[in-house]
Amino acid sequence: MMRLDCKQFILLWSFCVASGWGVGVQNIGPGTLNEVKADGAIVLDGTHVLSETRVDGSLVARKAELNSLMVNGSAVLEESQVKGKTAVDGALTAKKVTFADVQVNGGAELTNSTVKGQTNIDGGLNVQQGEFGALNVNGGVSLSQTYIKGEAVINGGLVARDTSFEKHLSVAAEKMEFHHAKLSSLHVQNTGKRVKVQQVLLKGNTLVKGDIMFDENGEVLMEAGAKIQGTVKNGKIVAL
Repeated sequence: MMRLDCKQFILLWSFCVASGWGVGVQNIGPGTLNEVKADGAIVLDGTHVLSETRVDGSLVARKAELNSLMVNGSAVLEESQVKGKTAVDGALTAKKVTFADVQVNGGAELTNSTVKGQTNIDGGLNVQQGEFGALNVNGGVSLSQTYIKGEAVINGGLVARDTSFEKHLSVAAEKMEFHHAKLSSLHVQNTGKRVKVQQVLLKGNTLVKGDIMFDENGEVLMEAGAKIQGTVKNGKIVAL
């Protein structure tokens, strides 16, 4: 693997003025750098960064190995790894990426990706085949074939398909759906809005091992194959 020292990196930087996508985008290919600091659009392709990566603009990273990542703008990562904290003040898109901890202000879409620790999302979250340590989202959430090891807190609508919540799940929404899902327990929090009845839909062979608790008035709409091993508090069960 080619290794670029500090002087080579500065020389490479001088040839590129990162002013936006297209002409002027800074491209860094395979090699090892101590750190990356970019003011504008940048592409990391097969790059290994030993220390921090800071981008004030848009980032695309392919087959990159990063230590920590901070982006003030959108970030797209593919087949990459971030060993430390990831913070994105903008939208995050990830495919086949492993993260340590993630903080996003702008929504996220993850495919075949893992977050080992804590995930905090301010904005919508869409996941296809994901794994999380713990999850906290302020916005609507769609999960498919996802495994959540720790506690999950969602302030927004939720649709979960073929997804497992190993620990307690709290959701503040008017309606939430679970298709062939597994839950430890569920707390349906008051949304702060005038909602007559909050609804939980349990479809397919969804299993709730513990209780479903509503802060106020709730309904659990259940298909025949769904099961609740605990009790429903402050709500009633309606067969579908």
